[in-house]
Amino acid sequence: MSMRFPMVSVRPQPLHICHVVSSLSDAMQNDQVFSNIRHFPQPYFEHTLIVLKKSKILSAQTLPHHASFLELDLKGSLPRRLRECHKVLVALKPHVCQTYGDKTFPIQWVARRQNVPVKLHMYQNNVEKSKGLNAWFRQWMHRTLSYSSDFVIAQSDKDKAWLNQVANIPKDKLQLIRCGVDSRKYCPSLKVIDTNVTNHFVGTVPVPTHRFVIGVDVSGQRKSKLEAFFDEYFAACMRSPTFKQQTLLLVSGNSPHLNRLRRGFEGKNVAEEQIRFCGHLKDNYLFHTHIDAFVCLRPEQHDTSVLEAMSMGLPIASHRTDSEYADVDHPLYWSTDSETNMLQDQLLELFSDNNKRLKIGRAARRYIQDFHCQPTYHSRFGMLYDLANSTLKAEGSTRSPRPNPRPTQSHP
Repeated sequence: MSMRFPMVSVRPQPLHICHVVSSLSDAMQNDQVFSNIRHFPQPYFEHTLIVLKKSKILSAQTLPHHASFLELDLKGSLPRRLRECHKVLVALKPHVCQTYGDKTFPIQWVARRQNVPVKLHMYQNNVEKSKGLNAWFRQWMHRTLSYSSDFVIAQSDKDKAWLNQVANIPKDKLQLIRCGVDSRKYCPSLKVIDTNVTNHFVGTVPVPTHRFVIGVDVSGQRKSKLEAFFDEYFAACMRSPTFKQQTLLLVSGNSPHLNRLRRGFEGKNVAEEQIRFCGHLKDNYLFHTHIDAFVCLRPEQHDTSVLEAMSMGLPIASHRTDSEYADVDHPLYWSTDSETNMLQDQLLELFSDNNKRLKIGRAARRYIQDFHCQPTYHSRFGMLYDLANSTLKAEGSTRSPRPNPRPTQSHP
């Protein structure tokens, strides 16, 4: 008599990816890391976010729901910190080690010693630290430590060129993967005009429907950048009384410098109705829906909030100097009709010229669809992650099974 047993489907072991960051103080980097985590969800992927330095800015509530969170708070000498990282990687046995920023580059060396199948490093173009001795040290570090990484990922052609030509990283180690934006989700919707509605709300902040609303994200910005931006905005107000009366500056994000800057507004004769602060927003969709133009304070970087604003078809005013190039067809570096491309000139022109504003907005959305396509972003990262699976299959049973991670803090 034969016995029949029920068929049991065996789920393959999820690919475990360790994302390593030095801290959670960089809002732009956080957006990038969280985006990578959300694009590859359970049950096929398992994520552990390892933070080397204790953060006082973000809480675990802002982390993706399906990611474990491990905060090491490393102290002491470099060898001691590397030993601690070594212990963590031995315990977790990840399939992919993905580091972000210059300060985490040495962790790739530790991962190499642990035979992690795939080691990826995300390059960040930190313009603030690229002068003098810092520039030389960054070049030396990339030349010396890049051998430990299987691939170094750049987010723009300019970054890829720097890594190859200045840091001397071989082309076969470089991958160009731009940030991916879901242009279907961040799509401009038709606005229903209702004369009875005088305000929309972004969080708890009322936004008048009859004002020209200029949005800006101040998260992670230096004090000097914020001061320069507000100076440009107030200069535009001084040049055009109509601009001052009919515009509203809507500020999102948190910054430790905002309170001091707001106290300085008192001497500039700024009305309360002219600038409003909506704080940190978990979802920028409503924010972008109720603004007419967006200000990019770091055009050399690929901030997620800027890319989402461009996907919404918003015209972008970028904070740049005259020494930076101007390109009539580029949605970030478009040129004004005036002799300069100062931010105040861009704001005044977007306010006064409806046709140009629509043209730049359409170009911004088309730029996202052409260069920051989400399926392309997903497939290129997925191709690199697949290398871990192929390596594990080639090794067969020689690799010991990985125990479940036991982070000190886990987000439910």
